[in-house]
Amino acid sequence: MSSKFVFRSIKPPDVMNIRSLLTKVFMASDPLARHVGLSINGFHSMLDTILPNLDHKTSIVATPREGSTTRLGIEDDDIVACLATAPLDIPIEEKKINRRALPILDLLQTSQSSFKSKVLVPNSIPESRVLHLAMAATDVDFQGQGLFGGLMKEWQSQTNDGRWDIAVAECTSPISRYMLRDKFGWTEEKVVPFSSFEVEGTRPFFELDGEVALVYKKL
Repeated sequence: MSSKFVFRSIKPPDVMNIRSLLTKVFMASDPLARHVGLSINGFHSMLDTILPNLDHKTSIVATPREGSTTRLGIEDDDIVACLATAPLDIPIEEKKINRRALPILDLLQTSQSSFKSKVLVPNSIPESRVLHLAMAATDVDFQGQGLFGGLMKEWQSQTNDGRWDIAVAECTSPISRYMLRDKFGWTEEKVVPFSSFEVEGTRPFFELDGEVALVYKKL
């Protein structure tokens, strides 16, 4: 249960531990990364564009409450789940992104295009005031304990400081999609099936089951 954990905004020393957790979880379970044969270095080429630009107040981690876990090697201050957020307008230099990671980046950017034209532009919302929920992960040994819900509840409590007009996320997992849309009331704007996504005349995720769903919530 989430009462066994402490949810808090991140601190600068947390960033490398967040990097390690995201790498461990995504390299083991992300279908897009597996499909394109993405290496750890390739994943880092994407991740390291986000980490220096994290919004520390609204990026959230979960750590075990003191004395709540007996798992060997887990300390009370270890990060077992995280939510990484950043402004939507952070600079991304594609020339620094590993070539195997580029189709993933293209897919996510394609899912954003309709959101930008149909939501941001009509409402005169600049991308600098859009909070991007870029990545989330839970250590495999702590999955099924309500940690994503706990991260989101703490995240909600940290967003009401006037800096953000809207939040957005691209869900490639049906679990995060269900939680954000059905549990937390986010609006689903665009869905792109992996297998039909096309870039430069090719389908990099052909025959891969699943889809990315862009969801957003006004703040």
